[in-house]
Amino acid sequence: MSTKDHEPQKGVATILMFVFIVLSFVLVSLGVTVFHPLVAIFGVGTISFSGTLYLANYLSGSNDLDKGEIRKALATAITMVYFSLLSVSLFSNENVTLAEVVDKELLQTVIDKYTNLMLGVIGFYFGSRGATEFVKVLKSGDSEESKGTQTALSIEGPAEIIAGQEIELKITGGNANTTWSVDKEIISLNPTKGEKVIATANDQITAEDNVTITATHEKGKSATHSLKVSPGVG
Repeated sequence: MSTKDHEPQKGVATILMFVFIVLSFVLVSLGVTVFHPLVAIFGVGTISFSGTLYLANYLSGSNDLDKGEIRKALATAITMVYFSLLSVSLFSNENVTLAEVVDKELLQTVIDKYTNLMLGVIGFYFGSRGATEFVKVLKSGDSEESKGTQTALSIEGPAEIIAGQEIELKITGGNANTTWSVDKEIISLNPTKGEKVIATANDQITAEDNVTITATHEKGKSATHSLKVSPGVG
């Protein structure tokens, strides 16, 4: 979805969020002054959960609840209920208050337990987000590494070279930093870095021999290629 298409959604979401906040404030106020405080707390929780669920799903651009909408709605509802519980229990007037309809000791126990629940929700919410991002970073690192070292490495090229001849060898899975080496000086390599290398056999070779050419990736992976060296004809 483009930024231009997303702007109207943000405007609607802002308006709806403002409406939900106002409704929650009105419910808490009525709960303290007119209705039973527990009714107000229940209403705030219901509005917070359903409102956040709708907003999160609306902004996701998908009809499926598969982008963390329920987690966000639960976290918001629990937080709003907690603040509502504190509000109606701490502030009183000439009408009914929560402390008058609920045993004070029980009320304190509920607030204490709910505070612990809030700490758990906050820790889980941000902890799970951090863990998710950490896993993404690990997967991204593994993906980048696999691009450069997938299937180890493999060298493509002729299996034989004749004295004085030049052949080209190519590395699959390497890059510009791939380093080439040979175990015997009867073969020279040029260049010694890159995805391709030119192997040249010494023109003074008089007997058959075998050499091993190695390509090493910057990540430490390597591939070898056996090359038969034959003397010139005549």
